[in-house]
Amino acid sequence: MDWLKTNKVTAIVGAGLAVIALQGYGFVSMRSALENRMDLLERSMEAGRAQDGTKVTQLASDLDVVTKKMGVTMQELQQARGVAERLKQDHARTAQRLRNELSAPFRVKSRGSGPISMQPARTLRPAGKTLRT
Repeated sequence: MDWLKTNKVTAIVGAGLAVIALQGYGFVSMRSALENRMDLLERSMEAGRAQDGTKVTQLASDLDVVTKKMGVTMQELQQARGVAERLKQDHARTAQRLRNELSAPFRVKSRGSGPISMQPARTLRPAGKTLRT
């Protein structure tokens, strides 16, 4: 019966070692699976970053193309505003000059302290021409 006791002890020790070995294998395979998933996630994140960078670059170039086609830059916009301001000032000067020219044919006659009357100025006519009334 000694050999039965030895076989039992050997079997128990062997079973214990098998359980420990299975646990170790489980941990190693779990670690390997986890590392594989981490690598996969890292690669997908890098691919996403590369795609994002590509998309940002593409959008920036599209924006440049649209801006160039429209011909509008900040400098051009400021120049256009300056031209618009100068045109507004020119318009105001022209309107004032036209008002002055239109009111020039009339002269103001004062009759003492009475009211002021506006009468058309006499214009010179060529000889032989008469004014029809």
